[in-house]
This record gives sequence, structure tokens and C-alpha cells, in this order.
Amino acid sequence: MEEEKPPDPAELGRIIGIVNKAIGMWEREPETALTLARTAAEGILRRVFIRHVGPSPGKQMLDQLIQKCVEKGGLPDHIQPDFRAVQVYGNLGAHYHDVDPRSRLGINVKSCLLALRSIAVWFCDEYGDGLAPELVEVDEQNGLCPWCKGLVKSEWEHCPSCGKALKVRCGRCSAFVNVEMRYCPSCGRRVEIEALARDPGQGRESAASGLRPADTGEGIPGDAGAASLPVRPDDHDQIRRETEERLRLEFAEALVRKDAESMRRDEAQKLRWLDERRREEGERKQADDEERVRRDGEERLAGERLTRIVASGECATFLRRTGGAWTVRQWGEFRDDIWKRFGEIDEDLLEGAVRGEKTVRGIEHRESPVAAAMSKTGATRPGASRDSGFFVTVRGGSFRMGDAGGSGDEDERPVHELTVSSFLIARCPVTVGEFRAFARASGYRTTAERGGGGFVRSPKAWVRKRDASWKRPYFQQSDSDPVLASWYDAVMYCVWRSSAEGFSPAYRVDDATPDEGNLNPGDPWKWTVHCDFAADGYRLPCEAEWEYAARGGTLSKGCVYAGSNDALAVGWFEGNALGITHPVGRKAPNELGLFDMSGNVWEWCQDWFDERYYQESPATDPRGPASGEYRSLRGGAWSSTAGWLRVSDRYGGRPGDFYGENGFRIARRVRGPQ
Repeated sequence: MEEEKPPDPAELGRIIGIVNKAIGMWEREPETALTLARTAAEGILRRVFIRHVGPSPGKQMLDQLIQKCVEKGGLPDHIQPDFRAVQVYGNLGAHYHDVDPRSRLGINVKSCLLALRSIAVWFCDEYGDGLAPELVEVDEQNGLCPWCKGLVKSEWEHCPSCGKALKVRCGRCSAFVNVEMRYCPSCGRRVEIEALARDPGQGRESAASGLRPADTGEGIPGDAGAASLPVRPDDHDQIRRETEERLRLEFAEALVRKDAESMRRDEAQKLRWLDERRREEGERKQADDEERVRRDGEERLAGERLTRIVASGECATFLRRTGGAWTVRQWGEFRDDIWKRFGEIDEDLLEGAVRGEKTVRGIEHRESPVAAAMSKTGATRPGASRDSGFFVTVRGGSFRMGDAGGSGDEDERPVHELTVSSFLIARCPVTVGEFRAFARASGYRTTAERGGGGFVRSPKAWVRKRDASWKRPYFQQSDSDPVLASWYDAVMYCVWRSSAEGFSPAYRVDDATPDEGNLNPGDPWKWTVHCDFAADGYRLPCEAEWEYAARGGTLSKGCVYAGSNDALAVGWFEGNALGITHPVGRKAPNELGLFDMSGNVWEWCQDWFDERYYQESPATDPRGPASGEYRSLRGGAWSSTAGWLRVSDRYGGRPGDFYGENGFRIARRVRGPQ
């Protein structure tokens, strides 16, 4: 593996800035401080991951990063407890609010920040290449309370958690003595210490009387006398482990209570939502039926008109008069005359009749093979204006690709100028009904159906189910919902549809030869897939094409999401999807009339995914790296937060894996002059 370069001062400064910000606000906003602590620790671990594990950490959580870095020897033993402490305490920010800094919970927030500062010091030493950014000091503290093991400051006389005394007065000289000390530092007298109450007066009286812990029934854990230290320095690790375990139990109980209440609310909301969705589906089906009746009537009328036109001999006369090579003016005069005499008719049908390439009988076959196969299987279509088979021409142009707003990840930088050629892209992702037509017509079995299922969303994580596939995504889908598929499934759909509609397939697939460009050791498929960008068949859009189209092409208004700065207006995501996909075309389109570019499902792209590809990307029509471990995904999904719906956000997935959030839309090149 190529040696990883040290981070530049700007990158190091950003991480240290987050650390200092977290430390500076722990008393004022402890919940925010915990969230920042996790962010800083994740940033540091990503750098460790790149050096010791691999070049693409992706969007892994903190516990996953810790585990993988430990397995590869990237984290020394002495720093691992600090990372674990940040992991445990960092969960507080997500589950607790209005934390009192002087409570036991607030003191544990401070313990998290102490661990974070130790991590930052280690990171500067190991990765800073001599750089030493200044770190904010955490307020001095004496250690742990010997009675309740909470963190305490050196100047405190009583522990804020248990209320017991941390200092007593010497019976000989009345000087204050810490409970950890055996002898008074002023007079050298041996001091017998007891667990004093909160009242300072009672504390002084008891200390002066020289009572032993056994006299009051309370004392230092362990020995009845005060000869042994309450807490030895080498006990701190054990105390921290016990504290972490106690906190885990508290978190678990709080989460159980929170989840029970949340599940009750979500279930009632979901039932209301499903009722509303059934009603909308009924109205949508009725509208589709009316549209189908209207379209059939128009086609019958067109057939009758074309029959009269052909029978009149006008088409043959025009063809003989012009010799098969007419001017625009001649065609316009002929068309206007036909429309005046017989009524308006589609120009393509009229031209086909003139050239002898279309007959009245051919009207029955004007619908694409995909739509014909759907009608045989009983699949419903999303509607004429939102049909995923209806394409938009994206005119070529230049744009700035990447995170121009500064809120994205490192894989979205640097922002760079690109030029993209014109292409066609589907208005909507491929739907379940369209994919079912493909599967039945071709007999294709998806990678999930062949290879033991895929991953579905549980309340807390993605889990593998052996029977998971596009047919069983573990939630209900209609034929108008976007299909869920692997990258290889999307490629095979493009091959079938290209052949069915008379185009030259853009993909050549060899499932018997392992792909040398597939560097993922966990991918069992590794089909060799070659893409011919000069072919006119269907393919997946490249990342640059996808982002250019999502931004609105030449009509772009510079929105954060595809068509709006409000995620709710254009996308289905974690905040409104209720854990399921939704029929395509229900949200507002972007400037080009493209639906669901933000949210609903992640969309596969043609490119291999590389976090650093933007640093070397060509300036015209980039096609992505020649190899990689993951294929690129764009747009976010029903399970994503709003931040992942941004048009510049990037993600990667193993090409053979089925995830219940990954789908695709298709594209192809523009034939003729662009």
C-alpha cells in the first residue's frame, strides 16, 4: 500500500478546532459538546483508517471505525480506552437533553472531553508531522470521588453527586487535608478520615473529634481504617470501565422506554399514513384508467384518420412528387393540407405513412416493448407525464461539480469545473412494474435471488435476510414504487431493454471471467462488465452526468437538493418516508422535470467509487476510475438523513449486494448532432 501522506495544516487545524470547540462549551451546552466530540473522534479515526486499513472508510459509524482500526493495529493499547470512552459518552448527546454540568451525568460529559483531548494529543504526535496546534485545557480536576467515583475538582470540599466531604480538617493544626492523603501536609499527623455529611459544620466537628470511619458506620470502601488510599492511581482504568458499564445500562433502560413510546406513536402514524396511501392509490388508479381510455380513444381516432389518408393516395402522390427528398417548406405545406382535410395527426405517423414504413396496423405496436410486456403481466404505469420510460434530453454544458456549500464530506472536494456532453436520462427511477416485466420476459434471477438474499432495515441497523430481494424487501411496495436492485441487476436490465427496443446494447457482460478492475475481496460475483459509451443503448449515468442533471443542467438554480432548498418538497427521506419507498413522481421535479433525484432510493451510477477521484478527474465527460471496490451511488434514500439528499453527496456500494434502499434510473447518449 502506498504510504499515506500526513494531513496538511488546514486539515489538522479543522480537527483540532472541533476539539477545542467541544471543550469550550461543555458547561454551556454539554449535549452539543458530546456531539462535537464524536465528530472529532470520527475525523481522527478516518485518517487512521486510511493509513492502516484502506483508502475508503465511507460513512461508517464510530464503533465500526474503532473495531477495524484496532484489528489492523492502527490504535495503540494506551489510546483505545479513550476512543471507547468517547464512543460511550458520545451517545448522551443523542438521548439526553438539558444536562446539568454539576450532576453525575454532566461530570461524565467532562470525562468524555478529557478522553478526547488525550486522543487529540496522540493524533498530533502521530500524524501531525511536527505540527503542534494548541489545545484548550480542560478545567483542572483532582480525579475521582472516593465514595461515588464521580469526577471532582481539586478545590471542591464536597462531591456534587453524593454530597460527602472531599476534604477534612487536621485535628492538630486544623489545615484542610484531602481524603486521599494519609498524613497532614502541615504537621505530619496521621489523619483518620470518615465520610462526612454535606453540612460543613458537621464535617469540622467530626474531624476535630478524631472519629474513625468505623465509629460512624460509614467509611472508605475496603479497609475499616484510613491507612489505605481510597483510590490508587492504577485503579482508574477499572473505575472507568465500571462507570462505562453503569452508563451503558442506564442508556439501555432509557432507550427501551424511549423506543416503546416511539413505536406506539409511529405505529399509529403509520396506520393513518397507509390508509391515506390506499385512498391515494385508488384515486391514482382511477385516473390512470381514465387516461388509458382517453389514450386508446385517441389512438383509434388516429388509426381511422390514417386509414383515410392512405386510402386517398395523397401520401403516395407526395412521395412520387418529391422523389423521397423533400424540403422543410414542402413538408410543411403537405402536412398543413392533410391536417386541414382530415384533421390533425401525429407527424411521425404521417411521415411513416409517406415513406411506407408505417401502416394502420403498425399503430397497435407504437407502444414500447417494455410497456407491452408490462401490460401482459398486469403491471400498472405511473402515468404519461411521469413514466420512468419517458426521457428528458439534458443539453450539454459546464458546471462546478462538488460541495460548493462547504457542508459536505472530503470525498466531495475539491470543487472543480467540468463539461458534460448532451445525453438522455429517465424522468423517474425504474419501477417495480417495469422490472417485473424484464424478469418475466427474460427469466433473469437477481444476485439476491441467486446468492442468499440481501440487507434490510431493522429498527437499529441493516441486517442480512436470506430471502430478501426485490420481490421481498420486507415492506410493502406497489408497481409504481422504485425497484430495489444491485448494480449488476441494473446492468442486465439495461442490456435487455436496449435489445427489446432495437438499440445497440451499451454493456457487454461476461459473468464467467472475474473482473480485474473489481478490487473488493468480499464481492462473490465480480462479473466483467464493459461499457461502450459510443453505443446508443441504455446504460447507467456517470456520476458527472447524474450530478449535472440533478442540479438542473443549463436551467440550474443552484439548489441544495434536486430542484429545491427544502428536502420535504422534492424527496422522501428519514423525516417523512416512515420507513418505506413511495411511488415515483409524487414529489416536485427539478428544473429539468426529473423526479426523485433526491431521496426515495439511492441510484446506482456507472463509475467506480473513489473518494479522491475529484483530485484527478478529467475536465470533459469523466467516466470514473478504471477500478475500485465499490460502485457509486447518488441521491440518498428513504432511510437517509436530509444531508445525504444533497446533489453533491456521494456514496459507494458493493456492486453485487442487495440493499433495501438502492435502485437505479437509466440513461443513453443522444443520437445525431448534439
